[in-house]
Amino acid sequence: MKTLTVAICAALSLSALADMKIGTVNMVDLVKLHPSYETNRALLKSTDKDYKARLDKRQDEIKAIADEGKKAQEDLSNPMLSASAKAAAQKKLEGVQRRYVAARQDMEAEVRRYQTELSDLEARLMKLQTDELREKITAYAKEHGFDMIIDSTMLAFSKESLEVTDDILRAMNVDPANPKDPKRDRFVLSKGHTAPGLYAALAERGFFPKEELTTLRKLGSHLQGHPSLKCTPGVDMSTGSLGQGISCAVGMA
Repeated sequence: MKTLTVAICAALSLSALADMKIGTVNMVDLVKLHPSYETNRALLKSTDKDYKARLDKRQDEIKAIADEGKKAQEDLSNPMLSASAKAAAQKKLEGVQRRYVAARQDMEAEVRRYQTELSDLEARLMKLQTDELREKITAYAKEHGFDMIIDSTMLAFSKESLEVTDDILRAMNVDPANPKDPKRDRFVLSKGHTAPGLYAALAERGFFPKEELTTLRKLGSHLQGHPSLKCTPGVDMSTGSLGQGISCAVGMA
């Protein structure tokens, strides 16, 4: 029965690919050609310049405190100072040292804050561009009858009818509470780089919390760019190399 299931799935996949109208786009080029690209770059450059000017001012303040500390150290080294004057010079030096440490800590915190703000601004601007591009790609694809428009690193558009992973998993004999059941049905995603669709279907089926989908491709996440049977619950085969999936599935069957 499993052999027959694998054969049927393979035949359906080959038939679907033969009938699909597929286009390609280069999202990097499209982002660069977006009307707001240069404006956004100018805004980021201006913001970065403003941040650097503020940090330069901070650095000047720290240098002034350091110079004050050197002067206080020289005063303290004066052998002609009385005991009371020496005590006052020591107290002044310690105060300058505390101010210097605090100023350095403040600057380090400010650098981190500026880096975060600049990164967030860049991410927001990029999202506005890509969201608009995706809307236009989707509209173009539907108007011209494309089943799928792909980019080298992401899926730009696919018809709702092609979102079959979830339907297949719902029909399979699998139990999220017992993902390694030897009597379970197996699902092998031969095209491993489309793993995000599989992850979404597995989360929908209950193999792991949906909130974990936001960790996709992040360091330490079990949801990496290609599925791994060692890391992700519900994944039956680590795939990625094109063509390896069907041979693995036949071997399982």
